[in-house]
Amino acid sequence: MPNYAPRSWIDWKVPLDDAGEEIVSASGGNETYDRYLHWLADHLFETSLPVPERQKAFVERYRRSGGAESAAFEIASSLGYGLLALEVIESDIESGMSWEDFHQYEEEYWQGLSEEARELSPREEVVMRREEFERLCEEVGEKKLVPAHILHADVPYRAIFAALFKDIGDHDERYRILDGFYREFNECAST
Repeated sequence: MPNYAPRSWIDWKVPLDDAGEEIVSASGGNETYDRYLHWLADHLFETSLPVPERQKAFVERYRRSGGAESAAFEIASSLGYGLLALEVIESDIESGMSWEDFHQYEEEYWQGLSEEARELSPREEVVMRREEFERLCEEVGEKKLVPAHILHADVPYRAIFAALFKDIGDHDERYRILDGFYREFNECAST
C-alpha cells in the first residue's frame, strides 16, 4: 500500500462556470482548469478550514520543513502512483470486507511472491496495518458525503493546503503550487 497523506472531505465547494454550472472537473491547459485553480488558490487562502486530527501531523511536518510546495508534491505523487490500489481497497471496504479477510488476502498475496519480489517489496510495504485499514474505512465513509459529480483530486486535501497556504500571500505562488500539484498527480496517475 503506497504511503499517502490522510484524506478528509470537509470542503467540496466548487466555482461556477459562465453558464452557472459547477466546475466539477478540470483538465490541465484549458480555460476551465485555469479558472478552477485561480478560484481554489483564493478559496484556500481565504477560507478557514479546521485541520482534522488525522491530518495535523502532516501539516505540522511541512510547516517545519518544505512548506506547501513540498506537501503538494508529496501528496500528488503518492496519490497518483497509488490511485488504482486505493480504488481497489475502497471498493473492498464498500463491499463490506472485514479487516480479517482483507489482512488474510494481503498476507497470502505477499507470501505468494517470489523471494526476489519480497526483497524488492518488503512486507510492511505490501501488507497494510490495521490502523491504516480503519483509517481508510473512515475516509470511505466521509467520501460518501461528497456529491458524486465532484471529481477534483484536491478535495480530500483542502484542509492541509488551506493551513499551509495561509503563509503564502501571493496569489500567483498559490496558483503555481496548485498547478504543480495537478501536473504531478496527472503524470503519476497516468504511469
